[in-house]
Amino acid sequence: MVTANHANDFTFKDSPFHFHLYKRSVIEPHNHDYWEFFIILQGQTTHCTVSPQNGNEQSIIVKKGMGALVHPSDIHYFSKSSSDFLQLNLAITDEQLKKVFDFFTPELYDQLAAIKEPVFYNIEQKVMDEINNNIVLAQVLSENDIEKYNSYMKFIWMDVIKTVYRVNSNEVKQYPLWLNEFIQKIVIPPNIVSPVTELHKLTYFSYRHLARLFHSYVGITLSDYMQNAKMQYAAMLLRTTDNGILAISSELGYDSLSHFIHVFKQVYNMTPKEYRHSSTK
Repeated sequence: MVTANHANDFTFKDSPFHFHLYKRSVIEPHNHDYWEFFIILQGQTTHCTVSPQNGNEQSIIVKKGMGALVHPSDIHYFSKSSSDFLQLNLAITDEQLKKVFDFFTPELYDQLAAIKEPVFYNIEQKVMDEINNNIVLAQVLSENDIEKYNSYMKFIWMDVIKTVYRVNSNEVKQYPLWLNEFIQKIVIPPNIVSPVTELHKLTYFSYRHLARLFHSYVGITLSDYMQNAKMQYAAMLLRTTDNGILAISSELGYDSLSHFIHVFKQVYNMTPKEYRHSSTK
């Protein structure tokens, strides 16, 4: 296993920031001495996480519009990328990330640092567009423009942290760590398409006990939470892919297309077709 090193990897040695665009898989397991946030800009790839304790691997397919915050200690790699695959890697030193988090809340850094695996997010299109705009501006700068480069990278990381903050901030004070980790896991493939009654396998609880605890902390049932999460995931696929509505329905585990459309309309007050049309205007 290789440890990616800040001193060797960062383009500007005096900057706490770095970015890189990849068009192929990084197939060698590695970790870093810095934090990383990757975003899939095009296509899809398989992300693999390796347990440092026993070497077991967990893999998920990540698609356009998905991103992940990777801890320095996380061992991971990518494989089986599609031909149109394009990934943006954003890197930041631990010291600088703490400073950025402090703008929101120091507790959020501590919460995420305690999770011992990459944390996945769906990135809103407007956020991806803003990040892309700043990447374009940063790409043309030389080391003589280090201050301007750092400014663009700060803008990018503020967008990243806002995404992380919106997902995590409401959980920091009221949920125990195991529940924070559980919520992060259940909204990513393949867990998001698993039967609700199987999700307890991600914890040490029985399903009945987990369902009671979840409702007492979160205020809604686990079934309702997962239904909302599925609809958010479906909306992301409608915005960022050309996948047919039947294919999206099947991917999310719905046997009936009409039921999927009915549930989607309950959440978004429009059909999936209408939602896709409105998001392309």
